[in-house]
Amino acid sequence: MNAKLTLAIKSGKYTLGYKSVVKSLRQGKAKLIIIAGNTPVLRKSELEYYAMLSKTSIYYFQGGNNELGTACGKLFRVGTLAILDAVLNLLINFNFLYRIIMSEKPTTSSDAKLPSFDIYIRMNSDDEKDYCFQVTPDQKFSSLFDIFKTLPLNLTPSIFYELTPIAFQVSKCPGFLSRTGGLLFGDDATNKKYLVNVSNDDLISEKCWPGQLINPIFQERTFFKYTVYSALLTWLYTDLPDFISPTPGICLTNWGTKGLCYAIDHWLGKPQIAKNIYDDMFSDTTIVGQCVFFIFHFFKVLIIWVALYIGLANPYSLVGKKPPTIEREDLLRIGWTGAKKASSMNYKQHYREMKIKEAGGILKAHHEGLLETLKNNGVELGKGEGFQTPIDLKNVKSFESVKNNKKFVLTYEYLSKLETHFHRVNAKLDDQEFNIRYKDLRTYGPLDIPDDLKEYVDARIALGDGDVEEDK
Repeated sequence: MNAKLTLAIKSGKYTLGYKSVVKSLRQGKAKLIIIAGNTPVLRKSELEYYAMLSKTSIYYFQGGNNELGTACGKLFRVGTLAILDAVLNLLINFNFLYRIIMSEKPTTSSDAKLPSFDIYIRMNSDDEKDYCFQVTPDQKFSSLFDIFKTLPLNLTPSIFYELTPIAFQVSKCPGFLSRTGGLLFGDDATNKKYLVNVSNDDLISEKCWPGQLINPIFQERTFFKYTVYSALLTWLYTDLPDFISPTPGICLTNWGTKGLCYAIDHWLGKPQIAKNIYDDMFSDTTIVGQCVFFIFHFFKVLIIWVALYIGLANPYSLVGKKPPTIEREDLLRIGWTGAKKASSMNYKQHYREMKIKEAGGILKAHHEGLLETLKNNGVELGKGEGFQTPIDLKNVKSFESVKNNKKFVLTYEYLSKLETHFHRVNAKLDDQEFNIRYKDLRTYGPLDIPDDLKEYVDARIALGDGDVEEDK
């Protein structure tokens, strides 16, 4: 292998370094990329993704970047290397393990294999917290537990659940098809009728489309929940007005006030302040005053209960564990991207603002008839569409075979065409701007659609929301 690499280097048909390799992939110049064994997981995943789009082969070098640099005849470390043009012929007949991300036979769509891809996990049972993570084809659902153990956040629905989930469900809600061909999650994506249980030993790639939503299942902390409920009810009971309480004089609020007054008097040396608070709390109160106080106290306890129940108050510290420290390498390991999926409403607003800005303002957009078009920026898909499309890796459908369907059926080729178009449109951007655009892609889906897909998408949008029946 070293001799082959040396020959490739001498030919000059190569490029070194992560940024240069990514650029060569995006421009379609790379014929083979070589990745050192100690390349960070997230960087490796990004390279795999770009290689998938350009149908470029990958060779995973067994040694680290020091060894790869030596093999290339360099005096410095080489983490990634792209072989360009005809030099591939020098390597492709060599007997080593290389991987083709998109297809072992690129010209045959039925042989397509799933590349590294994004999935979304709903945190805190909140549809505004659908976080994006990168996973590899060989990852099992059990590997997702590491996300919850690594992030120093309480990602449960409320404090009444364990920190780490026990299993996962895949949302089969068809989703919302955007005007630009992206798929967003429906408003009822985690409705029970759409959630499908999966085994922790199942491969994610066999159960999820790229971009699909995963819902974690948390075990309830039953004893803790009823302990908190009992404490709140006890507090409420002790504060019953004395004239109706079976046990008058045991008001916990009053005992707490006495303790506060003692602390202010003896520890802070403010006896007058302590006396004023005491007199205000323990002066003779009429029955009406007691009732008003109890009503106020009732709503106070109710607000606390609601905040705990729905997760408004859900700090990590209340679970009795110290948040773990986290390093950049930890984020790379769990596939963290920092992106969150937008709702269909957020997409519509963002897309509308973007198109109006491109038109030069709302008046110009109105004169061009753009505002009328922007009234309908997508549809809610129906049964058997979108994320409900069956996944059959053994018989992958091509886009050509489904593009005349009335139903919007997902294919890997369709998703690949969207990605390829995105990279082609943004190929000349610098890395910083490209990363911003790519984060927007993960958030809103594509904001521009190639012509060969636009007709397919527009035809489905014209049919409106809900189920679509195929012609018999």
